[in-house]
Amino acid sequence: MDLYHTMGFCCSIYFLKAVILPFYSRVFLRLPEYLFVQHRSGSYLYPRYFSGCVPASCVTRSYRPLFFRFITSREISTYQLRFRLTVFPFSSFVSGQAFFSLPLDEKEKVSVRHNKINRGYTAFEEETLDPTRQTRGDTKEGFYLGREVAMESEEARSFPLHGPNVWPDPVKLPRWRPVMNAYFTALSSLGLRTVRLLLRALGLPEHHLDDTFTRPMAALRLLHYSTQASNPSEGVYAAGAHTDYGMFTFLMTDHTPGLQVWRGGAGQEDGSWQEVPAVEGAFIVNLGDMLQRWTNDVFKSTAHRVVIQEATEEGRYSAPFFYEPNFDTLVACLPGFVKEGEVPRHVPIKSGEYLLGKYRQTHRDFVEKADDNHTLENHAG
Repeated sequence: MDLYHTMGFCCSIYFLKAVILPFYSRVFLRLPEYLFVQHRSGSYLYPRYFSGCVPASCVTRSYRPLFFRFITSREISTYQLRFRLTVFPFSSFVSGQAFFSLPLDEKEKVSVRHNKINRGYTAFEEETLDPTRQTRGDTKEGFYLGREVAMESEEARSFPLHGPNVWPDPVKLPRWRPVMNAYFTALSSLGLRTVRLLLRALGLPEHHLDDTFTRPMAALRLLHYSTQASNPSEGVYAAGAHTDYGMFTFLMTDHTPGLQVWRGGAGQEDGSWQEVPAVEGAFIVNLGDMLQRWTNDVFKSTAHRVVIQEATEEGRYSAPFFYEPNFDTLVACLPGFVKEGEVPRHVPIKSGEYLLGKYRQTHRDFVEKADDNHTLENHAG
């Protein structure tokens, strides 16, 4: 079934439900750029190819699955193409300039160990995302990029994890920095637009959370998985099971299999891990812990892991972009997500403190400023 027939079928089902089922909203939401559609393998967001409206409830319900994907707009596609050609050696641009192709000593020059804001290179097995099940660290290396903040600024002095990025030698990677900055800017804009779209679908003012994303804890992380196969029975994972910590994650992959999402209940006996197929020209979007807390578990964060079934020649490449609230945002249940007489399932928590706690638990080389070593407040729930 081609794209247009799939879209027509899915939209017909939604409009049928909107008419027949009384709990579906009759409020229509205009989507000038994207169209949400539902499919048995997930929820998709496509550019709108025809005029009309989509029920707001359709947008809301499309966030309920554990993951969804969407085709990128022309704005993102431009940067996506440049991004792939510059970073990923699986592309046709094979010139030895990709960061992970650099010698180890060159990568170590920009290691996260050399700064206290978690920017730069992380070595193989530096991160252990599921310490309870893993016998060794994730079989991947990575590189962290964040929002550029001047080191001498009040913002950098006031908040942990804020400051300038570190960059590899421009002589060896001459196009790398401008392409990364352009891609980061485009995805930051997409993150805020997605937050606003979600709020409209929830019946809240679309700018309700704008004040919490004025200094977003956004991070682009480039990942290269080793060529070896995973062995879950021995506790060896390309990336251990986890949920992401923020609002949304926009994930681009090289189409090498390995990403799996948890379908089912909280216990291992209540569900199963399912492969997530890559879609050409599309992101995979995960929901994060802050969104789960804001919506009182109505939208649950996406439990996922990476298991490489067979050894590969070049490994696997991916690039998640994490969109998270301001460091000092107090994340508390949004209006309308708690019934009268009940209390929220999670106590309010500061977004940045939650993130710091996760970094301490999972990153071996995470270095903090001396005055950043707080005790986590309200890290329960």
